[in-house]
Amino acid sequence: MVVVGVTGGIGSGKTQFCASLESLGAHIFNADQVAITLMQSDIILKNQLVETFGQSLFDDEGHLQRDVLAGIIFDDELARKKVESWVHPAVLKETQQDITRAKKMGVEVFVKEAALLLHHGRPEGFDHIVVITADSETRIQRVMKNRGWSRDQVVGRMSAQMSQDQMAAYADTIIDNSGTLDQLHSEAEAWMRTLIPS
Repeated sequence: MVVVGVTGGIGSGKTQFCASLESLGAHIFNADQVAITLMQSDIILKNQLVETFGQSLFDDEGHLQRDVLAGIIFDDELARKKVESWVHPAVLKETQQDITRAKKMGVEVFVKEAALLLHHGRPEGFDHIVVITADSETRIQRVMKNRGWSRDQVVGRMSAQMSQDQMAAYADTIIDNSGTLDQLHSEAEAWMRTLIPS
């Protein structure tokens, strides 16, 4: 089984790229989604968050209010590191468990999609790292359209993340997603063929 890490900045299209890979037979582990699920379902983790940042992080039904958390951690590096130190080990444990399950199922390509994949350098255990990029204006327009954010909000989030050049330094493959979804899917197909020649 080939273990692949896919990352990219906000608005780059990493989730769309992974959706294409999934349609081509890859098994996708979405680390960001798993982190959200853990923050909502793991009692110890949830209590740490509430005790530190207040009950307003969760709505009346117990769902994490992602924008509230994002507003806190992107304005406060200490808070961000604290949350990462709680969540990261739990996500790593889930990743390893899912890799074990995937191997037993006979999966050929396991893909971990994670926004923070490279924040501590190139992680161990990956055969291939893919970084999805796009020009800045395209990314800004995508996020404004898809999330309803202002330009300033998007630019602020982009500046708080690793730059595309920093990510690219760790990449085995760089996919430019400044074009259409059809073009991205074609890139995904071509890339999958390099992993699993027919």
